[in-house]
Formats: sequence, C-alpha cells, structure tokens
Amino acid sequence: MDNPRFADPFVGAGTSVIACEQLGRRCLGIEIDPATLAVAIERLNLMGLAPVLNKEVDGLAKGRR
Repeated sequence: MDNPRFADPFVGAGTSVIACEQLGRRCLGIEIDPATLAVAIERLNLMGLAPVLNKEVDGLAKGRR
C-alpha cells in the first residue's frame, strides 16, 4: 500500500488526524460532538492545515440520529 488510509470514528481532539498528517497518510475522522470537533479543527488550523469538512455522509446529515 503506497498511501494507507486511516479512519477514526471518534476523532476527539484530532490527535490521530495530526499523526496521519505527519506520516503522510489520509485520514477520515468522524466526530458527533460539535464542541469536540471545534477543538480538533482549531488544533489543525494552528498547524496550518485546513481540514475538509463534510456534514453529510451517505444521507446521514448533521443532527439526525
């Protein structure tokens, strides 16, 4: 595998996303709590990274459970 991908269904503060970035890997992070996600986004922004946010995946929109 040339570029392994990593999925983190509980991204939390984004530590796994940061590790993937440092290792040159793609990461899919999922977080349901907006406050926790805001922490992860802030950490990534402080590193000069701009995460791609997708609020809807396979028909599941933010706020629907």
